[in-house]
Amino acid sequence: MDRENDIGFLIKLIYDDLGRVLGRRFQATGLTPSQAEVLQFVNARSGTRTTLRDVEAFLGVSHPTVVGLVQRLVEKGFLVSLPDPDDGRARNLYPRLPDKLASDNPVAASEIVESERILAAGLSEAEQKELVRMLKIIRSNLLRELE
Repeated sequence: MDRENDIGFLIKLIYDDLGRVLGRRFQATGLTPSQAEVLQFVNARSGTRTTLRDVEAFLGVSHPTVVGLVQRLVEKGFLVSLPDPDDGRARNLYPRLPDKLASDNPVAASEIVESERILAAGLSEAEQKELVRMLKIIRSNLLRELE
């Protein structure tokens, strides 16, 4: 088998490399790329009720994974997690950005945008749209197999 042209293997390599690039870029903030995504999601929904289930749906990961991510963000002082007054089983999430992050590192959103720029470098706008279209087809194929 020709691994250099194996779609699945190339996607895995890209995923691994992106994780290393983002990890390096986020290192100064004390955030992991996944934590930054959660923080960006909660911040973007400011004023809207945001629960652990909302984060699960956004990231497409399991409940225990989200609980761990949120727990670490609460411990680091980036989020507040409070019981929902209407549903004792649910937790509502609220942003609490420390001054040092807000003033020194407007990181989460800008680093994620920068990673997209890095990924798309050298591709025309039409090529980027075509790549996204093809990746959505690949994902759809996989999701169909999971049904």
